[in-house]
Amino acid sequence: MKKITTLFLLFFCAIGFSQNKSIEAPATSLPDPISTIVNYEKPISAVSFDQFIPIAPRTVIVEGGTTSITNERGIMSITSYSDKTVFEAAYTGAFVSEDFDGGPGTGEIVTCGAVVSSAGGGCFAAGELIDGFNITASATDVVYVGATAIGNTSTLMGANVFTEYTIISFAPDGAYAVGLDLYVTNVENADIRIFDTSDVLLDTFTVSNTPATENFIGFISDDAIGRIELQAESDEGELFANLEFGTDALGGGGGSPCDQAHVITGDGNGGVGSGIDSDYKAAADIAVTAGEDFVLDTIEVSFLTFAPEDAPTTANVVYYDNAAGLPGTIIGSETVVPTILSSAPWTNPVAYRFDTSLALTPFTFAGDSGSDTKYWIEVSMGTGTNQSTVYWLFSTDIPVEGEASAQFNAADGFWTVPDATREVVYKMIGNCNPLSVANNTLEGFSFYPNPTNGRLSLNAINNIDTVSMYNLLGQKVLVTKVGATTTDLDISGLTSGTYIMEVTVAGKTGTFKVLKN
Repeated sequence: MKKITTLFLLFFCAIGFSQNKSIEAPATSLPDPISTIVNYEKPISAVSFDQFIPIAPRTVIVEGGTTSITNERGIMSITSYSDKTVFEAAYTGAFVSEDFDGGPGTGEIVTCGAVVSSAGGGCFAAGELIDGFNITASATDVVYVGATAIGNTSTLMGANVFTEYTIISFAPDGAYAVGLDLYVTNVENADIRIFDTSDVLLDTFTVSNTPATENFIGFISDDAIGRIELQAESDEGELFANLEFGTDALGGGGGSPCDQAHVITGDGNGGVGSGIDSDYKAAADIAVTAGEDFVLDTIEVSFLTFAPEDAPTTANVVYYDNAAGLPGTIIGSETVVPTILSSAPWTNPVAYRFDTSLALTPFTFAGDSGSDTKYWIEVSMGTGTNQSTVYWLFSTDIPVEGEASAQFNAADGFWTVPDATREVVYKMIGNCNPLSVANNTLEGFSFYPNPTNGRLSLNAINNIDTVSMYNLLGQKVLVTKVGATTTDLDISGLTSGTYIMEVTVAGKTGTFKVLKN
């Protein structure tokens, strides 16, 4: 099976730690260039720091600011695929495809010139190829290799000279999903470099595959891809066939258009204290779009600890309503076991970064029909070593929408925003449901009486998970957890009128109109 792995080189530098409430990366005002010592290298197959290889220390000169882990992806910034069926199912947007049929023809090998695109050129007539991309080589010309010319099944395109590399650009708006069949001559490995539309490197992958055969690779990105560079190792040749790409941003990352995220590429700037065994907790705000509910089912977050053995083993997730720009009343909570997506030293071997995923019981954040609704989500981590020095990674790259992260100190007993320049790194994954007053029934569920003077009897075949009541403005006015097949719901405290009752049974949700006399 082909494997796609992130390749990066690790640099070490000095770091200072402050109190338990937060830690910070080195200041960006260090001299340029920086001389640093490299002590380890990461093999292609390594998945943890324990598999790094100690090397004889050597000096490396780094220009442009502080040293960092290069080419390390942010949380789910780009997802890679080696199975075409899985890739196409994961992207929810529309694909356009180009198989390069036509041109010089089967068995032909022809130099096409500096650029191949829908505008035409040495191998294709104008309009023969689809719009939205072009092919260039790093220095000279592009080559056309017709099917069967070198034992290939499909028509191949790429750099004409082995020592160069192939560039596929997506203009003018970029692409959020790109798939192709990679053909590498004589060697197994090739580097894939992915840039955004501003020419910023988003990620680097090393692809290991069978030489001289067509091997599928695909990428889905949260950021628009401006170009992809394909470069085989050892100055061998790299070609590709059967290009498909999607320009629909709603398909980015294979997630829902309702996903809410503050993701980064790189190390971040520090950590905000948020440990189960600490007095400090941190929370991020989300906004539910007017006229919709947001049903959260997964959270991806990065946390920092002092050592690899202090990996997160437990996560507390707490949901709050908004109170004057800070977390207010608790409206739900859950404790889960985090899945470690990746781990690596952070900025300095004293600190360690864990990218995690939290699988949650779906939780509904109710929207309002007239305006967006803000909520807060707290995530705190516990370790098997019961460390209090646990930090939620933050960046000073604040999203356009949203607030800086909030922090709770048990000694003070209240929430604050300690630094308006810091936002924790996260991705909240879920689905949007439009607000509705229509009944959406659940099999085996019933309730009575309706209209009611203040008490409802609920019955279901399976356990009822939660019951929420909303007024016709979409505001949640009551929520209760049940955990049984029958319950009596007291709504006598609600004013007379029409309400929407949202009931979740065995993970499925139904909505029902209720009249309160």
